Amino acid sequence: EHLESIISDFNVKEGEKRSLLDDLNTNAYFLELVDSVLGEDGVKNLAISTILPNINSNIASLVNDMHLNFSIQFDKKFNCIIKQLGEEISPMTLSTGERKKADFIVIVSIIKVLKLRFPQLNLLFLDELLSSVDSDGVHDILKILSNTIKDLGINVFIINHTVLPHELFDKRVNIYRENGFSRVNIENIE
Repeated sequence: EHLESIISDFNVKEGEKRSLLDDLNTNAYFLELVDSVLGEDGVKNLAISTILPNINSNIASLVNDMHLNFSIQFDKKFNCIIKQLGEEISPMTLSTGERKKADFIVIVSIIKVLKLRFPQLNLLFLDELLSSVDSDGVHDILKILSNTIKDLGINVFIINHTVLPHELFDKRVNIYRENGFSRVNIENIE
């Protein structure tokens, strides 16, 4: 009886081990499946191969419109490559104004792609976008922004602490402090 009890306990434990091993194999298979879908060769690679050319095309067009002397492109790992005169350069070698222009170009390019996927996207806030940008750059940015607004049907709020050319805007919202309280003045621009 004692021997039968030991054999029975052994068989139960072996069954538990097999069950646990089956669960581990099932989990490992599931994790391999998830990795194949979401990993480097799965959806990520598919997204990059379908979205990246569109983003890079938009970036190249906007770099040309802004008359920049460098190019911007994302590689397949979504690393930003900046080239000047055919040589890769560090973003830190660009001036603050040039970096702001590059950031703007990338933002607009990504918004164009996002708008295709999410047509309900209709609001963009740009805070201090134009600080440290030369006057030609400000004009180029505002022109591109105006065209983008018309093409995509989005509302853009530009937060800026200097006067901007008002002919490109529908409204001016001035926020100021009066007697310790914030006041808002909204003007229609004609």
